[in-house]
Amino acid sequence: MSSSPVLTLDSPAPEAWTILWKFVDRLRELRYTEEAVSNAMGVSDHARRDFMGWPAHLRSCRRHTEPSAALTAFFLIEGLVETSVILDLLGSEILTFMRQSDWTVELDGKLHFRYLLYPLLGDYILTDGYSSNPPGNLDQVYQLGADSHLLARMTPRAHGTMSLDHCTGSGVHAVLAAAHHGFSTGVDVNPRALQFAQFNAKLNRRPNTSFLRGDCYEALHGSEGKRTFDLVTANPPFVPTPETLSLYRGGGVGGEEVTEKILRRLPEHLSSDGVFAMITNIPTVRGQSFFSRCENWLGNEDSWGMIVLTDHVWSLESYVISHQSQVVPQEYGKHFQFWLDAYESVGLESVTNSQVYLFRSSHAWRLDRTHPFPKDAASSFIEGWISSLRTYGSKHPVAYRLHPGIKKVNWLEEHAKAHIEWTSEYLWWEPHGVWIEGRAAQVIAKLQSPGGTEPRDWGVDDGLAELLSHNLVLQQ
Repeated sequence: MSSSPVLTLDSPAPEAWTILWKFVDRLRELRYTEEAVSNAMGVSDHARRDFMGWPAHLRSCRRHTEPSAALTAFFLIEGLVETSVILDLLGSEILTFMRQSDWTVELDGKLHFRYLLYPLLGDYILTDGYSSNPPGNLDQVYQLGADSHLLARMTPRAHGTMSLDHCTGSGVHAVLAAAHHGFSTGVDVNPRALQFAQFNAKLNRRPNTSFLRGDCYEALHGSEGKRTFDLVTANPPFVPTPETLSLYRGGGVGGEEVTEKILRRLPEHLSSDGVFAMITNIPTVRGQSFFSRCENWLGNEDSWGMIVLTDHVWSLESYVISHQSQVVPQEYGKHFQFWLDAYESVGLESVTNSQVYLFRSSHAWRLDRTHPFPKDAASSFIEGWISSLRTYGSKHPVAYRLHPGIKKVNWLEEHAKAHIEWTSEYLWWEPHGVWIEGRAAQVIAKLQSPGGTEPRDWGVDDGLAELLSHNLVLQQ
């Protein structure tokens, strides 16, 4: 199928949208969801599946009888599925539309879907498939990888007026933000990506969206260029690379060319109560920290809270291996050494997969921790955490309470040492619980005492700061 010509995503005719919206409703009826997709593929979380394991995933789908299994094979694994099965599941209207739009290829009574169609947090996102625009083409629109899912699941979803999504690609994060913001804007340098973004916004019935072509903030123009946003998201090109990759991948030798561009102008475009959320691969550079680089890019006019949550660390060798799939065997060794030499030239020592949050705060938080990959939406958890961090050091009385996700506080010494257990919903955060002692334990005891959650002037309290850093307490 990879030999098929590049497929252009033409804007459907006005009358076709009624069919497409019925199609989305039908997918929901058939329970084409993230959980169903994972079950069909035989994996714990399809967002983290190994794409090279697709034969096993397809085999698993064919062992299931649920409609969602056939849809998973058709829409996410690019498998050949009997035409009669797709006709029975989706109906003649949508099948006719797909054929007329060249979305499918038919072979011996079976259909191949040329794009990829993902279920994500109740929405559906169309991206390039391997036969609609093969890997290696500069303008390929990024599939929803683990990074896309992680940012979607961990972006705060507080209601706001305006949101901005950098490097929007398929428009996934702009479309999600449009559900809880008055207006959502996505920007990208790739005109093909903007076609997908506009399609996905309309497919999910989000008319409060706009997509602009340009390089980050340069895409904003006129009065829009002066606006501030309550939420700014980014899944930038972040792969440290010494060569040209697809537009969505390459971040320069150091990996942070686009990240730096975004952060340098973030202060003028993020509202005072706004949050910046980014998924990226952070290069560990000899003699400097990511926080120090952020401080340099953001300037010193404001006090910033900075959070880095890391779920994976690559050695340089393993990172290069994971990005060498397009190299012919005869050139593999030479190519490998070329990348390692480039990394050495910039002092790169390792690479982390990390979620980054930046927000203005009276207290300059610098939090760096590891965490497991959440299988479900963790947006409210993150939103409550950041909101509570902002209150630290307030000049006004503030009320705090234990996080509602705490299952039990096990005291080993009378108000001196305790182990905090989370309910299963929050085990992704601290699977083995949290040990606290000293002043932090005293604060927990105070909150548990009668009247302990009444508003009070906490000032700058190291014990409270420790609890806030673990998200063990929330502002009332």
